Amino acid sequence: MFKLVPPSRYEPNALIEGYVLDAENGKPVSGVEVLLEGAGGVLKYRTTTDERGYYSIRFYAHRYSDTGVYHGYCLVVGFFRKAFFPKPGDRIFLLRKARRGFHLPEF
Repeated sequence: MFKLVPPSRYEPNALIEGYVLDAENGKPVSGVEVLLEGAGGVLKYRTTTDERGYYSIRFYAHRYSDTGVYHGYCLVVGFFRKAFFPKPGDRIFLLRKARRGFHLPEF
């Protein structure tokens, strides 16, 4: 007998973290929304930077059951977008420097 577990109940097994800094003065930028999108741009995870400009998102990395290819995600910080294909146990670090007037649209 099989039991189906919805994706929202999967245990996180990977981490993406980093800092958002002002490109001109190198100071941390707090309150920036950081998104992790799944296939088709569907929002999967969301967080904001703290007073140090730091963010971290623990998430579930996995393979597609039919192809064995690792599921891709897209990190979104403002207009910056970075696609990646994490494996279980990965720890990904990304430093992003933001231009003056940097902001994210409200969701």
